[in-house]
Amino acid sequence: MESSRVDPSQPFVDTRLLGSDKSHQGEKYYSIDDEYLIYKDRVCVPTIGEFWGQILIKSHDSPSASHPRIQKIYALVKRQFYWPTLFKDIQDFVLKSKKC
Repeated sequence: MESSRVDPSQPFVDTRLLGSDKSHQGEKYYSIDDEYLIYKDRVCVPTIGEFWGQILIKSHDSPSASHPRIQKIYALVKRQFYWPTLFKDIQDFVLKSKKC
C-alpha cells in the first residue's frame, strides 16, 4: 500500500471515531501500528486534507477497477481504509463522476 506519512502537527483523529457514548466502547477496536491509527484492521484516514479524495480517485480510476459503481468501490476501499463518512463520500464521488 502506497501511503503518506502523517504530519504530527496536524490533527489526525476525528473525535467521531470514538463514538457518541461516554463509555468509549469503540476504543477497543482501535490501535496504533507504525504511526497509523488502525480501526478494525483498516487505516483511519483523516477527514482533514485530501487523503480520502486521493484514495477515491485511485480506486475509481484504476484500469483494473474500470470505473466501479458505488457498492463495488465501497467494498474495495473499506477493505483497507476507514473514515466516518466513507459510504456517503463514495456515493457523492461516484454520482458526480463524469466518466461513469
